[in-house]
Amino acid sequence: MSSAENRVVEAPAAAPPKPARLSAGTGVGLALRIVLPLTVLAIFLLLWNYVPTWQGLPQFELPTFGEDIKALADSWGTVIGPNLEKTIVDALVGFAVGNILAIVGAVLFTQSKYVEWTFYPLAIMVQTIPIVVLAPLFVILLQVYGLNPDAPLPIIGIGSKPILLVTILITFFPTLVNMTVGLRAVDPNLYDLMRLLNANRLTILWRLRLPSSIPYLFSSFKITSTLCFVGAVVGEWMLASQQGLGGYLNVFYYENDIPELWAAVIAIVACSMAFFGIVVLAERILVPWRQER
Repeated sequence: MSSAENRVVEAPAAAPPKPARLSAGTGVGLALRIVLPLTVLAIFLLLWNYVPTWQGLPQFELPTFGEDIKALADSWGTVIGPNLEKTIVDALVGFAVGNILAIVGAVLFTQSKYVEWTFYPLAIMVQTIPIVVLAPLFVILLQVYGLNPDAPLPIIGIGSKPILLVTILITFFPTLVNMTVGLRAVDPNLYDLMRLLNANRLTILWRLRLPSSIPYLFSSFKITSTLCFVGAVVGEWMLASQQGLGGYLNVFYYENDIPELWAAVIAIVACSMAFFGIVVLAERILVPWRQER
């Protein structure tokens, strides 16, 4: 018997089992996703409520969370509530118009290289302008061309032109970038198949590119759902007029009414987080396959 026949072939050792990964979809993972942020939030609010008292800080320097909530309740029906409605309108209208324009721009970019080469650098340049100078700049430009800055938009009929322009601009660029990527992130096999079937560019856009870009679109919505409130508040604040909570931030500051100022900030943050939650819920309903992946 040859030496080759005398060899004993050993079976490869079994690989060690991989440690179980904690998935967010399991019961424990879902509980942790709820408990952990709530715990951090509770600790933050407790520190906010007691640290100023422990350090002996007066109310006009740093009011406690309880004092801010009391100021929010006291002025809700007179100042914060009515003006918060204006801020919400400015934010939501800017969110809708900015995202619609961005989607149209992304479609044009994917359909024509020349359009992208021409206008994409301009979009980047406009995005680099500091947001705090946009509202005064828009007021000046509107006055130069004989338009009333305080008048609402002509087609929509609501909102203030400078504030809405700031909000539209701040929500436009993230969606433009994400949608351009999403419209191009198609399965190459499906793209080749549609080309073999002699599908035109419009059919490919409607049947392939737009459905593939929906997850990217909701990623943009998550970003711009908070940015639209930032744009609305900054626009109202820079105009220094008593419209919207952004305008009243100046009033509270100059009147040294710090609890009212923090109460306005809490109201804005709560609305922004609520709108973000609505977007996340809409994504779970309309794009369920993304959650599974």
